[in-house]
Amino acid sequence: MDAADENGCTALYRAAQHGDTSILQQLLDAGAAVDAADQQGCTALHQSAQYGDNLILQQLLDAGAAVDASDADGRTALHRAAQHGDTVIVQQLLAAGAAVDASDADGRTAMHEAAYMGHTAVVQQLLAAHAAMGAADKWCQATLHLAADRQHTAAMGLLLAAGAGVDADDADGRTALHEAAHQGHTSVVQQLLAADAAVDATDTYGCTALHKAADQGHTAVVQQLLAAHAAMGAADKWCQTTLHLAAARQHTAVMRVLLAADAAVDATDTHGCTALHKAAEKGHTSVVQQLLAAQAAVDAADKWGRTALHLAAKRQHTAVMRLLLDAGAAVDATDAGGDTALYCAVRMGRTAVVQQLLAAHASMEAVDASGSTALRLAVRRGHTAVLQQLLAAGASVNAADTFGCTVLHMAAEEGHTAVVQQLLAAHASVDAADRF
Repeated sequence: MDAADENGCTALYRAAQHGDTSILQQLLDAGAAVDAADQQGCTALHQSAQYGDNLILQQLLDAGAAVDASDADGRTALHRAAQHGDTVIVQQLLAAGAAVDASDADGRTAMHEAAYMGHTAVVQQLLAAHAAMGAADKWCQATLHLAADRQHTAAMGLLLAAGAGVDADDADGRTALHEAAHQGHTSVVQQLLAADAAVDATDTYGCTALHKAADQGHTAVVQQLLAAHAAMGAADKWCQTTLHLAAARQHTAVMRVLLAADAAVDATDTHGCTALHKAAEKGHTSVVQQLLAAQAAVDAADKWGRTALHLAAKRQHTAVMRLLLDAGAAVDATDAGGDTALYCAVRMGRTAVVQQLLAAHASMEAVDASGSTALRLAVRRGHTAVLQQLLAAGASVNAADTFGCTVLHMAAEEGHTAVVQQLLAAHASVDAADRF
């Protein structure tokens, strides 16, 4: 009678699954195991709860089915009924003494399931049964987090009215306000702020709700939080402000709101980067325009001495470079290694960038920390196209380093045949001798 098929299902399980009350009763009367489980640990009670068959469910309960039997994931029949928003089944299970706060393998209770799915009526039932609102799952998320994440404002209203902790945080230190701001749920944000949520609460990474909203480009939420006096200058663990995040993600509308609210335009992160550095490196032309219009320091240097022009040149963002140069960027500014933007461009063989910098009168005679010029670097790297640009711009073909070596010496030593030909065509001295 209790023999199972290939899926571990008994005859009683199948009868319940198909809603056959007559056969089910015959099997029960004959002594069939009421709590026999399939390969996933599901009993007939789980099945009837999931599919909303209240008649079968009651038959099973009357026959002594274990109301809190859990499947392989630790889920009870109450979990399944709550997930599906079935108030009738929930009431039957509660009346049969189901453990209202039983948790599954992920630490989630029936209340978590109902809140996550936005089943308001079930939330009410569970609250009336004294379900624990503050119970946290394995990620330390309480029911309010889940409802906020899914924008279930009605469920949130019930939870808040019942005293749910508005500032409870999860394993990453995120509150419900963080969740709502990250998702851009304006109605939820308003609800939480009205419930006195801590507007500047920080997560494990030092991020506030304003950071989350700015990073995701949720302009309306940014406005809500600023109206609630959120700290615009708050920095995360990398010392990034909301302006840094918005600039890096090219959220121009958010940038406009932050700048209008007097965000510190030249604030620096852990690496000494300003928002202008972030935008220039990413090639975000519109953001660069906004920052320059807000009087961002065009030559601000990061911890490695790099300006926005260095970063734009390395990434070949010529449109950004034009904006920076037009704003007065120092074309020959050097980083900590003595590199100018031109030197960076030559190293990477960026011909378009080299042309732009030469047109802006970048110095070809500037030397890096090793005493090398852009011409010497082009020769060493074998960048023939860049070399031609530099020669055409008047770079000194016979200039020697401290050891008397010319670029022709270098090209010959490196075996760059094409470069040697170029230099000879530019009248490089074939008889120049070094000091050795």
